[in-house]
Order: sequence, then C-alpha cells, then structure tokens
Amino acid sequence: MRVAAVVFAEFFGNKHLGAINGIITAVTQTAGGAGPLLFSTVFDMYGSYDRLFMGLATVDALMCILLIYSCRASHPLEKLKRSQAA
Repeated sequence: MRVAAVVFAEFFGNKHLGAINGIITAVTQTAGGAGPLLFSTVFDMYGSYDRLFMGLATVDALMCILLIYSCRASHPLEKLKRSQAA
C-alpha cells in the first residue's frame, strides 16, 4: 500500500477515501502531463529554468506552511465517543 493512501485514511477517515484518492490521482496525472510542456515553454522563453525553479520553490514553501498549520479532520467515531463520554 502506498504511504499516501495511509496518510489520507488517517487524515480524512475511510468513508470517502476512494473519492479523495481519485481526485489526488487525477491532479497528479494532469500535473505530470503538463510539467514537460511548462518546463519546455519556460526554457524557450527565458533560456533557463531559474525562474521556474524559484517559483516552484516558493509554492513548495507555502504548501509546507499550510501543511504545518492544517488541522487533522476529526473522525466521526471520535465525535461519537466524546459525546457519549460527556
């Protein structure tokens, strides 16, 4: 099993795991197909990949910050246990 599937299950729960995994796979495949076109276009325009790599590094840094501050989705069973304990 892929590590991503385990992380998705832990973060979002199992109820919608297939839909979430499908969306992530579609986005990944689209980006994989568009990547070479983007890289070749930027290289043809500027003669180097420097601007593209700086932009991607910036996006990566922002995504890391968002990941750090994202909260874990609460699992429905955890809500049920908390409401029964109260």
